[in-house]
Amino acid sequence: MKKLLAILMSAAIALSIAACGAGKPTGGNPANKSNVEIPNPFVDCETMEEAQEKAGFDMALPDTIDGYDSRKISVIEKELISVIFVNDKDGQICFRKGVGEKDVSGDFNQYAETEQIDMGGTTITLKGSDGKVNLAVWTKDGYAFSISSTDGLSKVTMTDLVTALNDDVVIIGGDPATWGPGSQPDVEIPNPYTDCDTLADAARKAGFDLTVPNAVNGATDQLYRVMTLDGKMLEVIYQSGEDETARIRKAPGTEDISGDFNEYAQTDKVVIGGAEVTMRGSNDMVCLATWTVDGYTYAVSVANGVSSDGMAALISEIH
Repeated sequence: MKKLLAILMSAAIALSIAACGAGKPTGGNPANKSNVEIPNPFVDCETMEEAQEKAGFDMALPDTIDGYDSRKISVIEKELISVIFVNDKDGQICFRKGVGEKDVSGDFNQYAETEQIDMGGTTITLKGSDGKVNLAVWTKDGYAFSISSTDGLSKVTMTDLVTALNDDVVIIGGDPATWGPGSQPDVEIPNPYTDCDTLADAARKAGFDLTVPNAVNGATDQLYRVMTLDGKMLEVIYQSGEDETARIRKAPGTEDISGDFNEYAQTDKVVIGGAEVTMRGSNDMVCLATWTVDGYTYAVSVANGVSSDGMAALISEIH
């Protein structure tokens, strides 16, 4: 029985590659009636509450993702939850959580780049190409997780999504047979980011101020966001056209909020304005700077890097 279940599970995941890989079904002749067809074990659900009840476990994820207008929720009962967000260009981000430690992503593409990072003691495997991430997989507390995206995401964006999915709500009930929302309120986690029209509006929502330079590496277009997951964080993203040039973050506390888990060849500590700043990069170019001062933690990431003097100049304008 266990062997048959494993075969069905593998077949189900293989069948769902198209669902999480932006492929569309192709036409064909009807199958010969004598062929034995494996029934699709996925059951569509209207809400996360329904999916969690059928699966028997909870799953934390954003309620919405900017730019992705619709989502599809499905479940293999007592085994796996799959949630696919779709944008208007048929791009998809697929979140999955399943029982056990086997890869549940259904993504068997060969990627040019593979990297493992540590996030809070959990090893996350990232796969992609050209510096972008298409797939993240990991295991935690007896469950397997995956996030796959048809469009490559920045490492910061992917690790933010991992943080949201990895932050499971407390299991409901005491008997494993009764785990699930049941009659409890919906446990969906809302989109942690709130876009703001101005920096002043973002500061008001965050509850603290942030001063930033007008431009970074020539990019002047700015996107302001506040993140309310596990506290508050204020973020400014600099863009040149559709490309992200830099990202500045500020939040109460002392933890690293950069979301950048790259391994850099160079790490230096310098003092700027009385604060000890950790600069990371390679080839004498700084891509990331982090520091804490007056009860707040800061992070600056620059896509193509800047000189140490250039980063110091940026930091001197941030408070």
